[in-house]
Amino acid sequence: MLFACLKKDDWHSEGDHFLWVELIRGNQKALEELFTRHHQHLFNYGLNIVSNREIVNDAIQQVFLTLWKKHSQLSEAQSVKAYLLTSVRRSIFEQLERNTNRKERGKNYLEKRSEHTFSIEHKLVQDEISQELSERLEAAIKELTPRQKEAVYLRFYNGLTNNEIAVIMDISYQAVGNLLYNAISRLRASMDYRSLAG
Repeated sequence: MLFACLKKDDWHSEGDHFLWVELIRGNQKALEELFTRHHQHLFNYGLNIVSNREIVNDAIQQVFLTLWKKHSQLSEAQSVKAYLLTSVRRSIFEQLERNTNRKERGKNYLEKRSEHTFSIEHKLVQDEISQELSERLEAAIKELTPRQKEAVYLRFYNGLTNNEIAVIMDISYQAVGNLLYNAISRLRASMDYRSLAG
């Protein structure tokens, strides 16, 4: 079945893999549907890396412009979502590097903003969790390192596998496992302590 033959209302029913193949073939509607489908979670993820909406929007736009420009050179992606998250992450860091003209300063900037990194406010609002538990969990997550927060966000809020997280964060599979194990251990210990203290 050709993508062009689909009615607009049916586009959303097609999987990412199908849309990706159509993009490679030069179907602009497939690119538009991928953008519509993934923009919100890419934007949320980007804001968790750097709290600058303009940089995040520019990074997402750049990723999709590049996808269209190089669509014929793309290879099949095992996980389109992971590919897009990786691309947006890379694009944000490239923009920070260009803005500061030094990669190290870009990394330092991210570290300084770690207090605001990986906010789970939007997630807590969506979940039916008591206010007290929400506050305890939010406080516990703030105690994690920036990399632990990123791993937790990708694993539990985006549903990615450890292999996909390893690619996105450019670390080994074992390092992802260690980050998540240590993060969960710290969260449990912190939540237990706060429960006893409360």
